[in-house]
Amino acid sequence: MPGLSFALGAFVSILADTYYFSSSLKHPIITPWSNFKYNVNALNLAEHGLHPPWTHLLVNLPCLLGPALLIPFIAPQPLRISFKHLASNICFLCSLSGLLLLSSRPHQEFRFLLPIITLLLVSLSQFLPPDLLGPSAPLVRHVQKPSRLRISLKRTRGYHAWMLGWIVFNLLAGIFMGSLHQSAIVPITQYLSNRIREIPPPPPCLHTDRSSLIRQTRMIWHRTYPAPDWLFGQPITDAQTSIEIFNLGGNWRRLWELLSESAKVPHEEAKFERLNYESCDAWYLAGNNTLQRYPQFACFDVDHRTFVIAPLSAVPLDEAIIDASRGMYVSGREWGLFPVKTISFHVNLDDVDLNKENLVETVSRVMGRHGLGVWLLVRI
Repeated sequence: MPGLSFALGAFVSILADTYYFSSSLKHPIITPWSNFKYNVNALNLAEHGLHPPWTHLLVNLPCLLGPALLIPFIAPQPLRISFKHLASNICFLCSLSGLLLLSSRPHQEFRFLLPIITLLLVSLSQFLPPDLLGPSAPLVRHVQKPSRLRISLKRTRGYHAWMLGWIVFNLLAGIFMGSLHQSAIVPITQYLSNRIREIPPPPPCLHTDRSSLIRQTRMIWHRTYPAPDWLFGQPITDAQTSIEIFNLGGNWRRLWELLSESAKVPHEEAKFERLNYESCDAWYLAGNNTLQRYPQFACFDVDHRTFVIAPLSAVPLDEAIIDASRGMYVSGREWGLFPVKTISFHVNLDDVDLNKENLVETVSRVMGRHGLGVWLLVRI
């Protein structure tokens, strides 16, 4: 009977996925198999960022469990007895097998370990005393020897110290992971969604009627968790709007290639017009005339806009950012990135790079330059 239920559930799932994602029943979509094929290819995982094989064990797991990992060490029995009990615990063995399997892949994130966290907590909780939150009143009061009483009090203090650490850990983790981590994704998504749908005001070098202007928008998400694509696809009712969305993970080479490609608009589309030696922006910046001071901006009948969304801690991006206070751009490129939106209440762990930095360096960079920014690609 369980086998029949599994087969029926699998058949319904495959049928639904095939109907939604495939154009023909001749090419069935089996999601677990597709997931396996994608994740065994290191080139696919490189688009999302690569991590050392020990990241889950030495970084992600301690961050998720915290003081819970110390439970076997403060248990009343010797440590070897605790490990022996864990070796025969089915919950611990299931979580251990999942940890080993996930650690075999070079892309390792916190959320991948969430399914095994409950199993680990259940297996570790067996070493906690049942009266941890308060002593239970015994039916018969036994007189303890002074030596045993001292040991009991010492253990009680150890458990109480652990419980205090557990509460503090969960409060800090709740504030960090529940509020600060990736908190700017939603407001940045709302900002970009509004920018995509609004009709730009006319630059000084084009006529005021822009109702027929074709708006082409590229969004490049780099070293940050990207918003779901479908949030930008509804409701776009006009035929003049097109959107391209790229999720580059941590691929810097692909980022520079995309930006160079986006800056190379066909010359025949450009209208290099000047009114009283005043130029305008090719990609448009709503309600901001700061870009007018930069010379040789081209105006187009097709409104090209390319946005880069990345954490402020992405240091290599600094070389392409236009500093308005300098009044010029000095990197030698024919394009630059102009900041249009910044939200500082944001910490992005996707920008952690333990392959090139040690733990202290990467934490100092990510926490010291916290925030998420949106930059507009402009041609100089």
